[in-house]
Amino acid sequence: MKKILGIATLLLGSMMVQAQSTPVVMNAATDGTTVNTCLGGLFDSGGTAAAAPYSNNESYVVTVCPDVPGDYMTILFTIFNLDCTDNIPGPGSDADNITIYDGNSTAAPTLGTYTCGQLAAGSLFSATNLNPTGCLTIEWNSNANGTGDFNATLSCETPCDPPTSAGEIVNGDAPDSTAVCIGEQVTFQDAGSTPGPSGLFTIQQWVWHWFDGSPDDTLNNPGQVNHTFNQPGQYVVQLETIDDNGCSNTNATDIQVFVATYPTFDPFPLDTVLCDGEQVTLTAQPDAYEVQWSGFPLSVQDDDNCMVDTQIGVAQNTPMTITGYDSNISLNSANPDVFSICLDIEHSFLGDFVLQVQCPTGAIMTLHQQGGGGTNLGDPDQGQIDCADPSTFGNPWNYCFTPTATDTWVDAVANGAAIPNATGGQSLPAGNYAPVDPLGFAALDGCPINGQWTLIFIDNWGGDDGSIPGWSINFDPALNPPVTVFTPDIGAGADSSWWDLTTPGIIANTPDGNSITVQPSPGVYNYTYNVVNNFGCAHDSSVQVTVTANAPIDAGLDTALCNGLAGVVIGPSSVSASCDYTLDLFDSFGDGWNGNTITITVNGVPTNYTINAGSAASFTIPVNHGMQQVRGKVNARSHL
Repeated sequence: MKKILGIATLLLGSMMVQAQSTPVVMNAATDGTTVNTCLGGLFDSGGTAAAAPYSNNESYVVTVCPDVPGDYMTILFTIFNLDCTDNIPGPGSDADNITIYDGNSTAAPTLGTYTCGQLAAGSLFSATNLNPTGCLTIEWNSNANGTGDFNATLSCETPCDPPTSAGEIVNGDAPDSTAVCIGEQVTFQDAGSTPGPSGLFTIQQWVWHWFDGSPDDTLNNPGQVNHTFNQPGQYVVQLETIDDNGCSNTNATDIQVFVATYPTFDPFPLDTVLCDGEQVTLTAQPDAYEVQWSGFPLSVQDDDNCMVDTQIGVAQNTPMTITGYDSNISLNSANPDVFSICLDIEHSFLGDFVLQVQCPTGAIMTLHQQGGGGTNLGDPDQGQIDCADPSTFGNPWNYCFTPTATDTWVDAVANGAAIPNATGGQSLPAGNYAPVDPLGFAALDGCPINGQWTLIFIDNWGGDDGSIPGWSINFDPALNPPVTVFTPDIGAGADSSWWDLTTPGIIANTPDGNSITVQPSPGVYNYTYNVVNNFGCAHDSSVQVTVTANAPIDAGLDTALCNGLAGVVIGPSSVSASCDYTLDLFDSFGDGWNGNTITITVNGVPTNYTINAGSAASFTIPVNHGMQQVRGKVNARSHL
């Protein structure tokens, strides 16, 4: 959960204005007591006087709890000057030290034991969300040599009370779904999102996640927002609401937008060339142009997380929104429904942080609860991480938590599993591990899949940092939703598919609008076919028809030559001797006479002559003395 420190004054209004700061001095009088306060200070036995030292041989325990029900305690050290004298040679130490426990007694899990030089002004500790009391217990011990002093500020954190989001489509097919065209504007708005049931907070931001690769839209009001989708498919839009405590909703809104596919226009009439006087029928097939879309309707938001050591005790969250699954699914570890929770992580110290995963209902499974000492994860960068500069990050390794693994991270360290890493330390090897949560994966029983899942990281010491480039949850594939399939329908009737009849040259058309016959005059014509699918999307395609004028055919003047003599006429023979005629043909238009021929009949015997495109040829026609007739005939015919 995301929490904001020191907001008790905001929550309690004028009542907190009158509250008095409570000084908690660790001495014999307070030893073993519990103090309830959200505004105070923690001091060594020297009291509240500046630079007053504690004494030797002290051993005191004090528990501090919030005086606002449901809040968590925080301790912010302003002075930490402990004497460094250690009277125990070798391993072990009796140096002056403070131990902080995450609960209302020393039986609670420890947040660490710290001696001189291990904390500084600004070091902060907070009760974790594993701690239902919200209290912190402080144990103080000093040895017989040397004194110093420490002071800290006591305050409260307010845990999240997540809002509930509700969004809708304005004037869509339904409030939670609509079918649109590519590039068509869709309007969305809040549909009654509510703050958490405590009534302590109000919603401040409305963030629309589109999941189409475009940036989110963030509003400061529940008003309308417009968006267009530029690729066919199914999109599951999520509305995130964020309250004035910085907390987001955990439910999924699942607003579905189906964006139509483009028609194929295949098969479609090809561009055509006609001669003057010819005609052609153009036929479209609208049923063949429909295009199916299929895909898995899962939307996932996975944000990187850089874990800086300045946020000690503060939950650093990496959210992931999952949608598209059956809303009636309730996870059950007996199956198991969750195969693994995996993360890529590099971190320079295993012993000081808490790692958890939270499901959409708010239920939490603890993956790691401190322990493991100075063992690392991945190849951590040994310098200071700058979250704005990825070059300062280390090299993450992949670690998974599974129901079948037996060793936790701490178990693996105890069993000697650590291996050398590239930065000179020892790291746990990548692989599968068990969560430390005593319930194991049963801690997630009853959780839905749809909604916001959150990876929670809490660093309890400021001497290290790391990064989590990404994480994932792997569910049983049997739970996967069916693949979404839709096909925008183009009707065969003239109301949804038709040729534009306004183009010249159309001499006939069918009642369904899908066929036309054209016989245009010479020129170039574009005949357009229109379709409208059941999403209301209009598309068109065109075919070009070119009509050429018929080429003039000229075989030249009738001529007769025989032995160099002119004046021979084709017709009844007036030739006084045998001779040869010459037939000269040439193609002046470049179309090979469009397939036409010339027939020369000599004494009743016909012979056809023609030439190829762009060529010329000469043919010899022998005519013997006494033949009765020589005739020539041009044969013109239509040709496509």
